Order: sequence, then C-alpha cells, then structure tokens
Amino acid sequence: MLLVFAIIIVCATKIVSINIILFLIFVIIILYIAILILSTAMFVLNIEMLFLIFATNNNNKQKPTMLYLNLAPIFKARQIEKPYSFLVKIGIAPHTASKIIRNDMHILRLNHIELICLHLHCEPNDLIAFKPDKNMVLNNNHPLNKLIPEQEDFNWQETLKTLPVSKLKEVAKFLNNNNQEDQ
Repeated sequence: MLLVFAIIIVCATKIVSINIILFLIFVIIILYIAILILSTAMFVLNIEMLFLIFATNNNNKQKPTMLYLNLAPIFKARQIEKPYSFLVKIGIAPHTASKIIRNDMHILRLNHIELICLHLHCEPNDLIAFKPDKNMVLNNNHPLNKLIPEQEDFNWQETLKTLPVSKLKEVAKFLNNNNQEDQ
C-alpha cells in the first residue's frame, strides 16, 4: 500500500519516467497476485488439516462391528450365482447392493431388510450373523450366541445328490409336510 502511495507521489512530482512507473505498477500487481496465491494456499492447507483432524477423530470413535450381514450361505442355498444383480433386481440401489456384497454395511434400512427377506423367503435373523470380539466374554445362554454361524462350508446340495433314494423320499415327505403347514 505504501508503494502505491509512493508511486502516486512520484507521478505527481513527475520526477520519474513513465517506464519506471509502469515497471513499479507491474511489480505491485505481481506481488498482489503472489499474496493472493499464498493466502489461498494457506486456506486450503487449513481446510485439509481440519479434514485430517476430523477424519482421525471419527476413525478412532468407530468400533469394529461384531454383527454383520451373512448373505453368502443364503445366496448359495437359493442358488443365486449373481448376488449383486439379484439385489439390484429386487429394488436395492446399485451402490447399496455393492456395499452389501462387500459386507461394508454399517447401516441398513428396514425396507432393504424387508425386501431381502421377502425375496429370499427368510427372516431377518437369517441375514445377520454375530462374530464376538476376541476380548468379549458372553454367557453361554446369551441370545447373540444364536447368531454365531455354525458350519458355513456345508454343501447340502452335494449331500442331496449322494443320498440314497429312500432318504430322499423321507426328505421329500418332510418338505411336503412343511409346505402344507405353511399354507
């Protein structure tokens, strides 16, 4: 600012040539632009620092979830080979379906649970599994223990293929009785 006043005074007294005055104005403009760039850079750095502080604080507060969606066995039992396509087809948004498949869901809307249960013919408890933290101690009769998956690698379809016909007839009879009870 003082430099501007000095240029005005010098111009008023007509001591300096026009070339020097133009050079000084050019220098002032360059300095002004440099100050703007530096102040913008400082503003951006402050915002980035605030973001890093916020992200660090939030990550420390978030505890690992011990309840999770366990849809893989249900998809396998229903012979759904493309779970993502299935979820999108029943009305779940592609982004949400992707997060469900990656098991990256921390919040699931009730209408999504309802849609999944309606189309997979299951209950909400069938969708959710529980994996206790290694430091967590639960009583044996705690209700969450019911959500711990038992045997995930059991292939019932292969077992059915190798059952004797007499056993298959028993299974068919059992299934028919259950279907009649459901209706």
